[in-house]
Amino acid sequence: GDLRPHKQYVLSLTDAVLNGESAHALRMLEGLRG
Repeated sequence: GDLRPHKQYVLSLTDAVLNGESAHALRMLEGLRG
């Protein structure tokens, strides 16, 4: 399959973490888990 969407997701998640937006990152992770 095409991993491009997943790669974009990981990049945005990493960017959020690096910017100190841990709360936003946690919401993204919760959304990923369903």
